[in-house]
Amino acid sequence: MSSTITVDELLNRIQKLEKEIEKLKEKNYTETKEIAISVAREEIKHQSSIIKNEVRDELRKELATKEDLLIVEEKLRGEIKELDKKIVLLEKKIDLTNQKIDQKIDYWIKILIILIIISPFIPEVLKNIGLLLK
Repeated sequence: MSSTITVDELLNRIQKLEKEIEKLKEKNYTETKEIAISVAREEIKHQSSIIKNEVRDELRKELATKEDLLIVEEKLRGEIKELDKKIVLLEKKIDLTNQKIDQKIDYWIKILIILIIISPFIPEVLKNIGLLLK
């Protein structure tokens, strides 16, 4: 038996092989596409965690933390205590000044009272002073 293949049979086999190759190409393309998508997703997950960490670190650098706020709060409390001390000192100075003013007013009121009491005698007192000065 000799095996002779006709041209038609050969063409049929070639067409079948071409169809098989096309199916394999499509399968390979689909698998490659799925692998590429999977790799891309993994890369996105990896990159997104890196980006999140970078953003978090940048925000930490830029935004105040609780510790920062506590430090500022302590500084402000210290400054407020200093201002309170200064206010107390100023109040004491004001009280002393008011006392001095009150003493001066009392002094001048006493002088006015004395002047009012001796006012009828002022011309005579001036004459006596003038006589004494001569």
